[in-house]
Amino acid sequence: SLREKPKNRKHLPITMTTNAEEENDENAIRRAEELEALESFYGPDSITTKSCNTTTSTVIWNISIQSQITLSLHIPSTYPSLCTTPPKITIGVESRGKDNKVTSISQTRRDEIINDMMDLYEPEMEVAIVWAEHCRAALEEYFEEDGDGDDNNDYDSNNNNNNNNYEEEDDAKTNTNDNNEVEKEEGVQTFIPPTSKFNQPIRNFPTSIIEDNSNHRSIYKGPPFYPPKGGQGETMIAHVASVTCYEHVQYVLATLLFHDKKVAKATHNMFAYTFIKEDGTKVSDNDDDGEKGSGSKLAALLDMTKVENVIVIVSRWYGGIHLGSARFKWIATVARDALEEAGYITSSGGSGSAAADASLDSNEEKNGIVKGGGKRKGRKH
Repeated sequence: SLREKPKNRKHLPITMTTNAEEENDENAIRRAEELEALESFYGPDSITTKSCNTTTSTVIWNISIQSQITLSLHIPSTYPSLCTTPPKITIGVESRGKDNKVTSISQTRRDEIINDMMDLYEPEMEVAIVWAEHCRAALEEYFEEDGDGDDNNDYDSNNNNNNNNYEEEDDAKTNTNDNNEVEKEEGVQTFIPPTSKFNQPIRNFPTSIIEDNSNHRSIYKGPPFYPPKGGQGETMIAHVASVTCYEHVQYVLATLLFHDKKVAKATHNMFAYTFIKEDGTKVSDNDDDGEKGSGSKLAALLDMTKVENVIVIVSRWYGGIHLGSARFKWIATVARDALEEAGYITSSGGSGSAAADASLDSNEEKNGIVKGGGKRKGRKH
């Protein structure tokens, strides 16, 4: 026989990695990254951790938001993606008045703030910075007005200005960045994505720009599109606006992120813009917002259609099913349809910026956003 008898082989044990183990490893990485973000945000001396339950591997994160406030989060090993309930919250406050006496915050008030923070929670969401900033804003009225240092005075002044101009920013997270001297002087409003899972960047907007009414832009909002074979909740929406300078670009982005709660929660808000400066110089740029390659696709669309003085933003809410390269086709399609519907390009592909401006001005606005009519083809929702 040509077939030999198999020799005795030494079998090595096979280690099987379950999906749950992979998920736990990913959660550990996300928790470590979130702690790093907290340290960058509030300073390395403002964050401490302590193990409190070896059975559930729960760790307490103590976040010193201000000298008066400590936010404690009970973080289980299943956080953030496998959590079935939000982490437990406790708030420690010591606010001193001008007579240096401690002013306590009632438990009822603390419970109200905690309930509001719980309302901000969504499954798989990294909540530490979001909750900390909400807590700080909610307790600002108890801070000592004169403060103990320049940082507190700068925060109070900038935050009061922000509240006057952004009363509807429930889910958009803002703060003053004290780490940069220029930003401290000018005032900066910061948008923090609800999670770092999708690689969205933190964005800073100078308050001098977003509070300047001369930068106001009318923004066209296209109808939602539900991609074929997309998961439940998979949605794309495009916004379009006229811009003639970078200040306009920042104003449009800030308006959407701080005033549209749904856009603030989008998985990605990719965009591209182009405008001609007074000296005839063409300026253009794009941003993937974590959806790698999408910004360049939008930039190519603007270049191909020869539109000028415009920004297009496509928001995507991931539905849990990977669309592959087809997602770029849908992103470009949604953007082109919005440009056409708003009058920036004609159905034949020509530019129509002047008609677009007139179309936006004649429509009713809400927070600077003009909603489009029409229906979008695609998956039934």
